[in-house]
Amino acid sequence: MDAQNVAQLQAFVQLCRAKPEVLHDPQLGFLRDWMESLGATIPPAPTSATPGSTQEGPTPMASASKPTPPPEPESSEEEESEESDLDIDMEGVIEEDTDPPPDMGDESIEVTEDMMDQSNDKRAEAQAAMNEGEKDKAIGLWTEAIRLNPLSAPLFARRASCFLRMNKP
Repeated sequence: MDAQNVAQLQAFVQLCRAKPEVLHDPQLGFLRDWMESLGATIPPAPTSATPGSTQEGPTPMASASKPTPPPEPESSEEEESEESDLDIDMEGVIEEDTDPPPDMGDESIEVTEDMMDQSNDKRAEAQAAMNEGEKDKAIGLWTEAIRLNPLSAPLFARRASCFLRMNKP
């Protein structure tokens, strides 16, 4: 479609928005039928001021004024009620936990060699507890290791993995 035809179509659409009564022109019956087949609602034809009077001057299609914004769509309660009828599958969703958040350590401290060694010892103990299935004990040991070395991302990841295995958020 060339640019001139597109421009004419845009002008026609603007005219229809500004003066929807244009769509009741008998010459546009094919357009009305097509729009209604797509589910469009055509506004009712305007009534004449006096029965049998004829329109003088240009036809609605020949005169176009500034387009007015389309009317706001009416919100229906039907749309809102559709959402409330949905059943949400909650299988596998972890329920909210009321426990306080775990200690994240003080990242402003300077970690010494001795603290790193102690943290590695706690990490080893925590891993052993995980292997034995003692998840609560492992969480405590991971937290102690994090307090000693709060700059070690793997410690946070291992503790998070333990929380997930316990189905805690």
